[in-house]
Amino acid sequence: MANMSSLQLEGFFGYAERSIDFKSSEPTIFTGPNGSGKTQTLRIIEALLKLDISALSRAPITSARLSFTDGSTVEAVIERGADLQFVQMRLAATGPGGLERIEDRVDAASLHRHEQAALERVRNLDRVGPNAYIDRQTGVRLTLSEAHEIYGAQTAWSRRSRFGSLGAARRLEEALDPALVDRWPAMPCITIDTKRLDSVADRGNDLAGNRRFARDGEKLAASRIAGYLRRIGEQVESARRQAIRVNQSADSSFAARALDRAHETVKESDLRERYQLLVSQSEELAENGLHFGDAPPPIREGRMNPTERRILAVFLEDWEKRLRPLQPINRKIDLFRSLIDGKLAQSYKGTAPTEAGIAVVNSYGQKLKVSTLSSGEQHLVAIFTQLLFDTRPGSVVLVDEPEISLHPAWQHEFINDLERVGELVAIQTVIATHSPSIVNGNWNLEVPLSLERPPEMNIEGLTDEDDLADSVNIENHDDDV
Repeated sequence: MANMSSLQLEGFFGYAERSIDFKSSEPTIFTGPNGSGKTQTLRIIEALLKLDISALSRAPITSARLSFTDGSTVEAVIERGADLQFVQMRLAATGPGGLERIEDRVDAASLHRHEQAALERVRNLDRVGPNAYIDRQTGVRLTLSEAHEIYGAQTAWSRRSRFGSLGAARRLEEALDPALVDRWPAMPCITIDTKRLDSVADRGNDLAGNRRFARDGEKLAASRIAGYLRRIGEQVESARRQAIRVNQSADSSFAARALDRAHETVKESDLRERYQLLVSQSEELAENGLHFGDAPPPIREGRMNPTERRILAVFLEDWEKRLRPLQPINRKIDLFRSLIDGKLAQSYKGTAPTEAGIAVVNSYGQKLKVSTLSSGEQHLVAIFTQLLFDTRPGSVVLVDEPEISLHPAWQHEFINDLERVGELVAIQTVIATHSPSIVNGNWNLEVPLSLERPPEMNIEGLTDEDDLADSVNIENHDDDV
């Protein structure tokens, strides 16, 4: 399975170049002062992986090239003019015939208009600027990308395209060569932006000057985290349904399979060892609310006759098959609870299994609303739920400022916790952080980001700061913008 190996950016913030090498099996940690472009770099990686032409066209670069460990590369070259803006997409993909090269050119300005038109058809969303919207339900101000993230499922292009906004371009203008789209790396990419959980309520309060909007913003943040916890329940239910199907199939064929084994020789010691192992596995599943069916009857004491051994052998095989669909989700839940419970214990809280998945409970076992958790506890639940239950093997996970609201001790543990997740789910992780506590001595994983001094310019005739910015094509590049 290919991983990202390097990223090259040109024209970064109008003048700079940037070259980054990624770790494959360990996290890559971006560090640097405010304004060094850590968040922007994460966004560019995400846009390249998701083939998001609109986002690439707005990125403060002239070109970006992402290379993979199998020799493949993807590249975007942005052509900006007075009224028109195009993005040249290039792909070099390895295949049976060697390296295949495909490229195409997209009218990004037209695509941008189509995306805005799609969002304007969404109820409860008002456009208030070129790239800004207000959610009428909460009073929260959203950027274009945030509006897509929250309301994209209500637009036709989001439901039908694995590349999100590209779907609109393909249907409306047939923007890209289908061969390029089909060969583009289908590497899932998840961005965990912890700033959004803190900023939702603040933006609502600043926007409206009204406490009601702040409360609504807090509810929106809490509802997102409650949604993350519900995903655990959805995956549990899916595993249970699969186990039920296996069980029904086994029950319907048990007699025939037992008769087929009528003359087989079965060692009693092996049966008893397998039985004890399955009892232990069933108990572990039950601790996470994943028990399935009634507990099996105990094996009687004394020596079994050959018929008993043969029937028990078939029964144990069926039992193993019933448990197998539940074990992957159980390993994830087990790790999730291990990571979370030790930290929540400081405030006398913990996790507990429910019919709907996993809940946060107090020391009396009473279920707590997500909104009653501290911001740090909410961030903790959000980060590890997404890492464990929103990812699949081969995913790229981009984490922006995980230290927000986290206790310093939790920050120290974060990289070790992340490596434990990586042992269970094969993911490649890139982190952007200001916190030495997140790095916690893992300087071999650090990629320091900085910007060289901009080139000197002839500013004669320029009248204000806007003219100066336009002359070098530099956008505001604060990480928090």
